[in-house]
Amino acid sequence: MHTSVAEHSAVFTTLLVRYGTPHYLKRHIARLNTSQHPAWKALSEQTIRKMIELEVRKALLTETIARVRIISSADGITINAERYSRDFDSFILIPYEVDAPLGNLKRWPFVNLGIPENGDLLLVDSATGRIFEGNKTTVFVEIDGVLVTPPLDGSILPGVMRENIIKMCKKLHFPLQERALSFNEIIHKKIYVSNALIGLQRAELQF
Repeated sequence: MHTSVAEHSAVFTTLLVRYGTPHYLKRHIARLNTSQHPAWKALSEQTIRKMIELEVRKALLTETIARVRIISSADGITINAERYSRDFDSFILIPYEVDAPLGNLKRWPFVNLGIPENGDLLLVDSATGRIFEGNKTTVFVEIDGVLVTPPLDGSILPGVMRENIIKMCKKLHFPLQERALSFNEIIHKKIYVSNALIGLQRAELQF
């Protein structure tokens, strides 16, 4: 299953820019290009890099860490840059029932529903209890010594950091499975979340 984007909507990706240098830009651009409507112009890494550099300079963020969003639509590209500080040690996940997953792309505008910086919604299928992902994170759960994460079956985002973690597990021969997870299965387990901003972070369920 592949989620398609409407021609008159928009998709986006969020990345970390550290002292003027964007992290994993090539892979973020590749994912955006696969998310875009076929009628839109393909994104150029060189062009996007120059746009990020300009926006980061305009926002006076070249000497610090910035969160940058690249928003792509039929009208073109928009770059937003703001200062980013990961000033939290704990992370919470709030279960949130949905009728359908977000799919394998990130639509703009992003709806955060007032969740704090150190938290996220855990999207749970209202009919089956299957967990998909966080609203802005990928979910990993340690079960009997194995790190388990939902599969790329079109229901979740193919996150850049998700891919990094899976590759690292394989390199270190750490047991990992990509399979469906139910909400009941993850209660009282060690839960982790990941994205391009926070890396891999331990999380706690909050009811």
